[in-house]
Amino acid sequence: MGRKKWTAQEKFQIVMAGLKGRKIGELCNEYGISQGQYYKWRDVCCPNNPVIFHDPQKANRMDFAAINFQLAWIIHFICSQVF
Repeated sequence: MGRKKWTAQEKFQIVMAGLKGRKIGELCNEYGISQGQYYKWRDVCCPNNPVIFHDPQKANRMDFAAINFQLAWIIHFICSQVF
């Protein structure tokens, strides 16, 4: 039996469940993925989020072009079927 091919939507749903507070170990066991895989998907989904936490003032200084780029990237990630 081969490995499961996860769709972008499935990956996003798993990542969001973890971000909403679900225990990562339990989540990974349920879906049959490693915690390392979960964190890789999370990092792909949310690449720029840590920047905001390092300097909270940056959230106030971000221009609309940067925000639009990030939103476009997230939409592309959600809709994409191939990585």
